[in-house]
Amino acid sequence: MRDLKDLLKPLGERPMPDRWDSIQHRQVGPMPEEPHRSRLGAGVAAAAIAILAIAVIAWLSPLGGTGEEAGGPSGGPPPSWLVDQAYQLAYTNGDITPDSAEWVLTDANTIAPAVGLQSGDPNVQEYLVVLHGTFTGYDASVPAGASLPTGKILTAAYAPDSQQVSDFGIGDQPVSVPGLTPFDLPDASQIYISPEGWTMPLPPGWRARATTVPAPRGPAQGTLITNSAAASSTPSGTETAVAAAGFPAAGVAMVISDLPPDGQTQPVVPPLHWSDFTQVSNDQGSTAWRVSLEGPRQIFSFEVRVGDNASPQDTAALHDMIAALAFGDQAGTLPSPSGTPGLPMQSSVVDDRFVSVVQLDGGAFSVQPAPIDTVPVLSKADAEKLLFASPLFQGKTAGVLGFGLITSQVSQHGVPTYQADPAWVAFGWGGATNCPMETAPPSPADLPSGGYVAVALIEGAGGGDVSYQARSDTCGTISGPTVRPATHIESVAWTANGQVTGGNLQITYTPPACAGPATYSAAGQGDTVTLTVEVELPNTAGSCSSPTPITDVVALNDGTQTVATVDHAPTGLVRQAQF
Repeated sequence: MRDLKDLLKPLGERPMPDRWDSIQHRQVGPMPEEPHRSRLGAGVAAAAIAILAIAVIAWLSPLGGTGEEAGGPSGGPPPSWLVDQAYQLAYTNGDITPDSAEWVLTDANTIAPAVGLQSGDPNVQEYLVVLHGTFTGYDASVPAGASLPTGKILTAAYAPDSQQVSDFGIGDQPVSVPGLTPFDLPDASQIYISPEGWTMPLPPGWRARATTVPAPRGPAQGTLITNSAAASSTPSGTETAVAAAGFPAAGVAMVISDLPPDGQTQPVVPPLHWSDFTQVSNDQGSTAWRVSLEGPRQIFSFEVRVGDNASPQDTAALHDMIAALAFGDQAGTLPSPSGTPGLPMQSSVVDDRFVSVVQLDGGAFSVQPAPIDTVPVLSKADAEKLLFASPLFQGKTAGVLGFGLITSQVSQHGVPTYQADPAWVAFGWGGATNCPMETAPPSPADLPSGGYVAVALIEGAGGGDVSYQARSDTCGTISGPTVRPATHIESVAWTANGQVTGGNLQITYTPPACAGPATYSAAGQGDTVTLTVEVELPNTAGSCSSPTPITDVVALNDGTQTVATVDHAPTGLVRQAQF
């Protein structure tokens, strides 16, 4: 397929009107057994881009004029109104992603057999559309108890003046009309292109809009797609797509967001199938399903809610949309790194993103710039709180934090290797090491990144929070590299049991699950001190026994000073990095 720049080359240096956005976002127009599966598959993304480029050229070119396109038996693109009408008809009859579509402008007598008529007026010109797919005449008038018409071929005749259907039929008989010319259905205007790089056909009358989904680690960004009945629906912030309360009986809604993986659902790579979804709720009047979707650079949460009285057309459209979802080249073009790979430094990050390749231990652990369209799940503020609470940063005097693609070739302590996974990464370096048994400083070893540490919150398919200690010379002993699951320091709540006695205070606290032994620190002046109870926790808790309260006696001072007041330190994450 030709590159988009090549397709746009005929435009030369002409100024481009602001029509690109309107092309991308143009509005067009219990679950039953699954209808047919869409045939668009992964090819829809590439096709959408190519069609989109051609549409831009046709629209902007002065040769095209501003009027409606002309069409005829000699071929060429059909009028845009005919494409819209054909898409509406495909939607009404249960297949928005037909295998193929053809059109021709000819006389009504030639068209007649294709739409089930004996003859027509040879002096009247009409448009004929022929679609191949899996169709059901949901709106057909049939006697009570009779089956709706079904077939693999849908034909429709349109009057040029009214631009409405004059005759149509559904069946399996092949259609042979001279001059039939293929066209794309859905075309570029009927395919939604998300900011995250995925594409999906948008049925007539449906809406797509950006949305924010509440999440434990901060709001997740996503896209909400609804049919007309559910147009006012909003995400609930739970595992279901939208709030069940007040959801319309005829509604259909879906949310595709960059929520982090739940660790329990195996992500699915497109093309998707309805069987990939898991039911997560069955509420009064609607039901919700969910699947984890794996894109080229990150994991997405794909959630659907369907009203109990959703129309068969919308049910069929939902299945087609799911099967047609595809990713384009979301990886995009990487920024051009400056210079050769080297150690991290403050200038390695610009606007919170790595702009050069940095590495530890000669490339055993490295970060490269991420494509500009790769969007972090966490905000920088939330990532910084968790990353800089790592005990690895204790004593470090310098560091840098940014978003990039992490590669780690070391696998230890249950941590796998990673290859170009998107992540927030913080590096730390500098500081002195206390070696009390050394009478003289040891000869420094020739280590490329001695003393450097890194902690990463990985958002790619592998997931996980990882800490990395580079190969270092500590007090004359070379160790590392070392990779472990990342941990953080947290201040926990405590209660006093009585008064301070002899500089000691008995307290009770309940550590979080999976926490290590607690450490106490009391600081202050005069007769007032602030007591902190800190524990080290894994960023991702495993299977641990339920925590139980602990009662202990804390020495607030050496007993020579009177302590009258003991204040409680703030609880939560405790920053360990002092740079």
